[in-house]
Amino acid sequence: MTRKMLALASVLALAGCGGGGLEVSGHVDVATSAAATGFNFPQPVRLDGGAGLITGSCVMTRGTAGAYGVVVDLYSGDASPDGRAIRSMTIMTRTDAASGRIEAQLGQDDFANGSCDITVTAFDAATGQLAFSSTNDCVITGPAGETASVSFELGLTRCGVE
Repeated sequence: MTRKMLALASVLALAGCGGGGLEVSGHVDVATSAAATGFNFPQPVRLDGGAGLITGSCVMTRGTAGAYGVVVDLYSGDASPDGRAIRSMTIMTRTDAASGRIEAQLGQDDFANGSCDITVTAFDAATGQLAFSSTNDCVITGPAGETASVSFELGLTRCGVE
């Protein structure tokens, strides 16, 4: 019986149950003329490196009138043969705004200037919970003028709150 309990505790620890780390669920889809890439989290995934190559951060900073500025970063160590795999994504918005900005590194190129409509569907500063999505395709531009279309729907738990 003791071995079964220890085995169960080990499995739960490895699965991240009861852990206090940042978790994400949802998806980020990025499409260029050359390739499609993104992040897919059908189940909550810890972003502390325990989930493999995907890491990230989420910080909510108190602003005025009870609103918070939000910055979410996702990083991937993945590399693809076409050179267009998503290496990183930054989404910036405010909890009281209907828009935000997106930046990404696709392959070795930085894409930016991605202003788009964003809807915050859930927010709780006490628990660091956030759910938000793009309400249209966001367009980001690379160094040679190439554009990429971005859409996302993410839920995060245990974001850092400042």
